[in-house]
Amino acid sequence: MSNQEELLDMNSAISEKSEDEILELSDEARVAFALYLDVMKHGVVTKEGTKVPPLNTAKISRLAEVNAKIVSKSFDKLRNKGFISNDDNGELFIPNVLEFEDWLKSEGAAVS
Repeated sequence: MSNQEELLDMNSAISEKSEDEILELSDEARVAFALYLDVMKHGVVTKEGTKVPPLNTAKISRLAEVNAKIVSKSFDKLRNKGFISNDDNGELFIPNVLEFEDWLKSEGAAVS
């Protein structure tokens, strides 16, 4: 699947909700949901948690429909909440995907 097809696929998953519901998600939740969709498609489960594939901030920014600065701030907030963390090598992980999913649901994201 090409990068463009992948973006369209993830964008359609975000857009499955009605326009009113999408607008109700906070910027942080939109970024987290875009990250979640990418991780569910390309992440690798390890003993440390689910490894996030190499990030492309521009891709997450486009999917979440926010600017790169918001993506960075959202990642800081997600780290502070314990939803994402880095290992000693700097690789990014979601330590507990179920907790992350529960939080996304509580924020209004359509996580199945």
